[in-house]
Amino acid sequence: MKNKWCLAFLIFCVGCLETEIKTDFAVINKKLKKDLAEYERLKWYDCYNTIILDAEAYVDTILLVENLNASLEDGLNFPLRPIRPNHIGFIRLDDTTKKKPILNLLELRRKKYEIKDTIQSKNSKN
Repeated sequence: MKNKWCLAFLIFCVGCLETEIKTDFAVINKKLKKDLAEYERLKWYDCYNTIILDAEAYVDTILLVENLNASLEDGLNFPLRPIRPNHIGFIRLDDTTKKKPILNLLELRRKKYEIKDTIQSKNSKN
């Protein structure tokens, strides 16, 4: 039991000793300033590129509109309606042609049965 108390006291004494940690704040400040300058440079570059792209789009739009307006004012003539020909009289339609039905169902049925008959006759010969 005595050994345990001695060991605890020894650990307590070692833990209470002052250990001097040397911190070089000059090096930390130098690195911090360098990183901050790099961050500012990157942010400025991004903002500059965004502004340039927006300005180019704006100028391109203005130039396009001015070009379209100039081309419309420079004599772009839209075609006029064609002139209507003079009246040559009434057109008479010849209605003497005989009309035929588009689909003649009877003929279609006959052809269908003829095809069946030819297939059956070929099968019976084989």
